[in-house]
Amino acid sequence: MKAKQTYNPEEKARMVLEGLTYPDGIAKYCRSKGIRDTLFYKWKNQLEKNAKMVFAPQAKESAVEVRLRNELSKKDKRYHHKRAGAYTLNNSRYYHREMAYRMIDENSVYTSPSAVYRMPKKHGLIKENV
Repeated sequence: MKAKQTYNPEEKARMVLEGLTYPDGIAKYCRSKGIRDTLFYKWKNQLEKNAKMVFAPQAKESAVEVRLRNELSKKDKRYHHKRAGAYTLNNSRYYHREMAYRMIDENSVYTSPSAVYRMPKKHGLIKENV
């Protein structure tokens, strides 16, 4: 079995730019480089999403600050999911909509009814509305 190949950011950017200009198409380019086309498109989306940072004034926000802000946003989402999960376990007698509104009223966590439904539903912890 072949060992998993890792690529540094420069290699990823170079491969995406080469792949976009490859005359035989992206699928053939990916096969020639030994990568999956889904990985190529993931890198392409990341490059497009972060391309604006290349031309943004550096005084406003550096790439490290952007990455840190995005990571904090992810941690905040995980925190909300944990709080919603704990509330659901302690108040399983309520339907998801009522739980969401009770969480807001009690200043426990601000979340939507759909978020309260998705996470506990995945683990079989929530009742269905009938």
